[in-house]
Order: sequence, then C-alpha cells, then structure tokens
Amino acid sequence: MRYRAKLPPVKYSQPQRIARPSSMTLGEFLKYLSANCLRESGHLHWPPDTFALCMGVLHKSGCYTLMIKSWPPEGAPNDWASYVKSIGKDWRKKALSDRTPKQVRNWWRTVAQHKNLSFDDVGKQRELVDVLLQLVAAADEACVGVGIPGVGDMDDDFELQAGTLVSEKTSLCKGIDPSKCRVLPKMHSAQNGLTVRSLTHHLAFITSDEMKPRWRYIPFETSRTELSLLLLPWPQIVAGTDFQAVSSTASMKNMRPEVGLFSYAPPRSEVTARSVRDYLSQVQRSGRRVDGLVMPELSMQNTTAHSLKSNLAEAGTFFVAGVRGKDGIDVGVNSVVVSFPFGESYVHYEQSKHHRWKLNADQVSRYRMTDLGGKSNWWENIDISNRNLNFFAMKSWLTMAVLICEDLARPDPVGDLIRAVGPNLVIALLMDGPQVEARWPGRHATVLADDPGCSVLTLSCLGMTALGADPSRGADGRRAIALWRDPTQSAGTSINLPTDGVAALLKLEVDQREEFTADGRSDHGATGYPTLKSYTFLDRGGIVLDEITIKH
Repeated sequence: MRYRAKLPPVKYSQPQRIARPSSMTLGEFLKYLSANCLRESGHLHWPPDTFALCMGVLHKSGCYTLMIKSWPPEGAPNDWASYVKSIGKDWRKKALSDRTPKQVRNWWRTVAQHKNLSFDDVGKQRELVDVLLQLVAAADEACVGVGIPGVGDMDDDFELQAGTLVSEKTSLCKGIDPSKCRVLPKMHSAQNGLTVRSLTHHLAFITSDEMKPRWRYIPFETSRTELSLLLLPWPQIVAGTDFQAVSSTASMKNMRPEVGLFSYAPPRSEVTARSVRDYLSQVQRSGRRVDGLVMPELSMQNTTAHSLKSNLAEAGTFFVAGVRGKDGIDVGVNSVVVSFPFGESYVHYEQSKHHRWKLNADQVSRYRMTDLGGKSNWWENIDISNRNLNFFAMKSWLTMAVLICEDLARPDPVGDLIRAVGPNLVIALLMDGPQVEARWPGRHATVLADDPGCSVLTLSCLGMTALGADPSRGADGRRAIALWRDPTQSAGTSINLPTDGVAALLKLEVDQREEFTADGRSDHGATGYPTLKSYTFLDRGGIVLDEITIKH
C-alpha cells in the first residue's frame, strides 16, 4: 500500500477589497490638453484648438459612433450641412479678431457645463455628444484649404497664420502642445468603415508623437491637372556579393550568435550625378516634360544626391532618390532625399528609413548573397533613431509622402500618420524583387488605396528585380521595376521594362472625386486622385521604345 502524506488544510484569508480608481472627469481631460480651455478664451477663437479638444474627447471615449443612430441633431436646420458650413466661414473671418460665432460659444458652454461628468459617461449624454460633433464639423469647415497650395486666398490672414503654424510647429494648434496631440491638414476622408478619420475633410487629428511629422509647403509650378515622373531604376546591375557582413563594436553587443549585421556596399559607382543629369537632359531635349525624377532605395551615395542639387538646378525638376552612406564608423545610412527647385538652387530634405531590412536564410539563398552564409537572420546595419515623416504639399490635389521599403509593409509607426492625413500620392522606394501585384508591395499598396484612398507608386532597381526574379515567370518578371495602384483601379499596373529599356516616363492626371464625411458633408468633388494616364519606355539615349495608354 502506497503511503500518502496527509497535507494540512489550506487556509484562505479574506480577500481585501481594492478600491476602484475614480474615472477622470471630462474637465480634467480637457485641462490636460489645455489648462485654461474651459474658459471662453483664445482656444475658442482659433478653430484648430477647439477641434483638437473636441476630437480628443470623441476619440478617447469612442462616442462619435452614436452619430449613425440619428443625425442631424434634434432641432437642427433641415439643411444642416449648409448651416454648419456657414458657421465655419463666419468663425474663420472672426478668428483673428478674437471673436467667435454665437453658436460656437453656446456649444462650448454646453461642454463646460459637463466638466464634472465622469469620462466613462460621456457617451450617455447625447446632447453633449451632438455638440462635440458639431464643433468638430464647424472647425473643419473653417479650415478649408489651410496648408495646401492653390486652394485658398494667399491674402487670407487666417490661412497665412495657419500655414506658419503648421510649417514651424507641425501643428495647426496655437494653444495645445504638439506632444499631446497635433492637428494637420488633410487630403482624404475615410470612405470605408467608421473611425474618427471619417468625421472631417480638411483637418487630421494626430495622437501619437512617436513619429514626428513635418509639413512642407512646396508650391510646384507645373500643369494644373497633370504630373510627369521619370523613373530611373538604377543601378541596373546588383550582385549578391554587394551585400556584405559587417561587425559593429557600437551596437547590439548582446546579439544572438545566429544573427548578423549586413550592409549594401557595391564596389562600383554606376550612378553618378553626371549620369543622372545627362540622362534627364536627353529626355528633356526630346521635348518631353519631366516634373519629377524618382530613383529607388540605396540607388546612390548621399554625396551624389547632394551634388545633384547643383547639377539639376536648370532642369526645373524635383527629384526623389534613395541614398546610402556612413553615419560615423559603425553604422550605415539608408534614407531618402527629396529636393525641389528653388530659384537657381534646390531646397533639400532628407528622411531616414524607419525599419531595418531583415534577411532570412531563404532570401540569402535566393539573392545569392555568398558573404552572408552561416547565420539564420541578418539585420541591415543602419541607424533608425531619427524617425520623421515628411508631407510635401505641392498642389491643390497633390500632397506627397515618401516611404522606404519596410516602411510600406509595417503599420507602425508611419501607418497612423499616413491614414490620418491621406496624402494623394505615396511613393515607396524599394530594394526588392519584381514589382508585381501578387507580391508584398502590391498587397500593402492596395491597403492604402482602399483606406484612406492614396495612389501608390512602388519602385525598385533593375539590378534587384533581376536578382530576385522567379525563374518561372520568364523575362518579364526580371524587369518589373514599378507598380502603380490607385483607388480608381480594380487592379494594379506593373511597369515591365522591355529588353532595351532603361527608364520609364509616367504621366499622371488628376481625377477629381466627391468625398463625404460620416455626418453627410460633401467636399463637392474637391478631392484629387492621381491616376496613371500613360507610361513610356525609354532606351539609353532617351529615345521612345513604346508608349502604353491606360484605359479607365
């Protein structure tokens, strides 16, 4: 008989009651954003400040979803959209004289009267929710065209002051610190689902400060309704041996032995400032307009990109190029340079990549990276500590953002910013295989085209598309250097260079479409959707090989 020890009975002590923390009040939350906001003071005169306060409450509480139960509010005029638009126009006129429309003051008094309301109970007060939604709508209508070239009146003092704020502070707010929230201009209103992004046409509400946005007001003189982009998918040759293992004494000292660091360091310098300038000149001499020049990720040294500023000064062309270099002794640079003609020179912006490229054993084998054997994973040896995202406001229908490779694939930290602002055009520079819709760039481009409605261009270099091509796809897959995706298409368009082609000239045109906010306000067809009209293949001398027109 097996002996079983007799265990002493377990005595349970009476559980102590833990006091539930009291909920924050509405007033406490508002005062966190702006200390004196419950008074009818400066924040109420300036529409973006009031917008930020109200959107903060709606976003934090989620109570904006009550809108779909019934709207417009009870007792509102039949043509509520016109009514709130007129309030917004009046608010804009009075903003700089420290006056506020009567209806805005009345609405804010209702908010202040609920200052002691538990934040958990905000959604239970329908009158309060209706007031918050109407203040958001009126502030949105007060800010039509702010920060966007070619929309408003350049003599409009409100617009000038708003433009100065967004350029210097990267927020349209005066009285709310950007570390708490930001308000930016907006290009697309979400047309699918229901989020806080569905509430506005002109103002974007940003809560996270992990990724620092930068608003660049760059009026670009070109055709009113078209834009031509010259894609140079250089370098044309990339070898697996261009990817080399590196050792770093400064970072990741506790990295696992099966993980290594690598860099892209080709021994040759195929892409020079002179070669780019000469090719652009050849294309322009043929009589073809080139508004912008776009080159892939890591396509040139950062010193070459800086030299291009003077080399292209007479061309009148902006350029977007992925650059590489060194950041000190141990860490490399992977960034994008975006430069715009300004008089006889260029204005120059640089933006770092936000994620490192991770290579697994399958990729190392497929790309024939012979120097990267013996480890299961390899991380790109670059610095990603400087996380900024530029928005380039160029035309009434064109605000552009540029991403680098993994930035397109990873939702964080750029995703929320892209979805909030909804730039008309997103250019993704890649060091990647063939640009066909079935691969990962096509899938992620489709997501942005669906929501918020961006047009997306992905571009890789000829050398990398050939290196990463699937042999079963034949010659076409080796030369699929770009993919275009926009909301007007049922499928993306892959740009496959012919055998003798070295560049492609894309002609974009704007498709003006009507968007609606969740409260039913129309933008009356003011939203621009860049669409692909045609693309032309060019040979080494800039001579046309073929031209393809897109049927919509």
